[in-house]
Amino acid sequence: MKRISILALILYICLIFPYTNVFAENTNSQSFKVGNFQFELLSDGSAEITKYNGTDSVITIPSKINNYAVTSIGVGAFHGYNKMTYVTIPDSIEYICIGAFYECSGLTTINIPSSVKYIGDLAFYSCNNLISLSIPENVVFVGELAFASCTNLSNVVLSNGIASIGRGAFAGCSLLKSISIPDSLTSISDRLFYQCSNLTDISIPKSVTSIGRYAFNGCNNLISIVIPDNVMSIGAGAFANCERLYSIRVSPDNKEFATIDDVLFSKQDKRLIWYPKAKAATKYIIPQGIAIIGEEAFNGCNNLTEISLPQSLVSIENWAFAFCKNLSKLVIPESIISIGNCAFYACKSIKKLTIPDSISHIGDGVFSLCDNLLTVKVSPDNKTLATIDGVLFSKQDKRLIWYPMTKTDTEYSIPKGITSIGDYAFACAFELISISIPESIIDIGFRSFGWCASLSKVIIPNSVKSIDGEAFYHCENLKDVTIPSSVTSIGEEAFSLCDNLVITLSRNSYAVQYCKENNIKYTYTDSLDWLNK
Repeated sequence: MKRISILALILYICLIFPYTNVFAENTNSQSFKVGNFQFELLSDGSAEITKYNGTDSVITIPSKINNYAVTSIGVGAFHGYNKMTYVTIPDSIEYICIGAFYECSGLTTINIPSSVKYIGDLAFYSCNNLISLSIPENVVFVGELAFASCTNLSNVVLSNGIASIGRGAFAGCSLLKSISIPDSLTSISDRLFYQCSNLTDISIPKSVTSIGRYAFNGCNNLISIVIPDNVMSIGAGAFANCERLYSIRVSPDNKEFATIDDVLFSKQDKRLIWYPKAKAATKYIIPQGIAIIGEEAFNGCNNLTEISLPQSLVSIENWAFAFCKNLSKLVIPESIISIGNCAFYACKSIKKLTIPDSISHIGDGVFSLCDNLLTVKVSPDNKTLATIDGVLFSKQDKRLIWYPMTKTDTEYSIPKGITSIGDYAFACAFELISISIPESIIDIGFRSFGWCASLSKVIIPNSVKSIDGEAFYHCENLKDVTIPSSVTSIGEEAFSLCDNLVITLSRNSYAVQYCKENNIKYTYTDSLDWLNK
């Protein structure tokens, strides 16, 4: 589990990362320059704009150049050109390619002609001053993040004929208030309207058969939504963090989904998909027969203080009750087999929990940032889990799962034989000054020591091979970390906001290159050997 708690980071890291090098030049095509434009000849005998070199604010793209029809605006052609406020696209253009107008923050108006068939990934990403948009009927494909982070985009018209709109295409369009999805679309892709915080009205046509993961996540002003009968699947977190959404209407004839008291369920796998954050009730009884509590189903439901789980329940999925800050009473039934990653993350009012012997799997970060959780009880007969001095371990994979942030000890020694430190395992252990890591540890997980404000020194043993991303995030008093040559992988931002840190390492080790690339101060283990010569 390599997930950051802030879902916005999931979108911009997970989706943008694959396109880091999309603006690389193609050196194999015949290219030429006319005026302020650079072009390349395409295999069909037409021309593609590859770069604009001018300084104009109003730009007219030619329909022909040297008798070649201009049919494509190439990859990153106007990337980052902020002076442009208006561009005229001729009706010869059929393709607007990846990142064509990426971060053209001055662009206020764009008229896409009816000749266009394809709008590529990131085509208009972060065009922050773009206000309105009409996608004509001949466009059949809109790529991933095509209009994402267009923060002033308030009016969008989607014409019938669009067959595919990629993941996150309108994510972060925070002023978008309403949109009508055309009948030609069969799928609402992952994160399509993610963090469209002012979206109040949306109509899902009968043609739609699937709604992707986090599709409407963070649409805080969406009040109600109707699920058509043809929808066969709804992805995890599709309606999570919708602060005002209180009603999802489903026809009684729908074969896949049902609502009971405004709570959304899947009939096929008896899954509770979504509980409305806007419900005022403080107590909720999950119906007997429900087997699964879905990912983020109760995420951020702060009005709830008590939830009754049925004996039919076998699985609590990732982040299911995360950020339920007032949830104080919950009993895990003996039927439970699996609890997912961060299932009770930041449930600040829970003081005690008992884990039944039926559990065969428990994920990372399950109880992280539960700052009033004093104890998690585990039977000595439990085959999967064990507690030692209040610290929770997995017997199966010899993983340290959770160190209570309520512990006041300043020192802790991880028992010998433990092979991994789980994600968020020591997160916010504010009192911890010193940690002893045994030679058996192989992996140090994501944010495993995040926000350990008092931690000052860490010696990583020769057994460790990997240190995951943000492992020591915001350890503000961490001054000395020793990394051995056995470490061959260190994740991004592993020592982020450790401003006083100096890393001690071996010459020619992987850690040397990591420190150089990330501007981290370092010294060598043999740096003082010359004194003894």
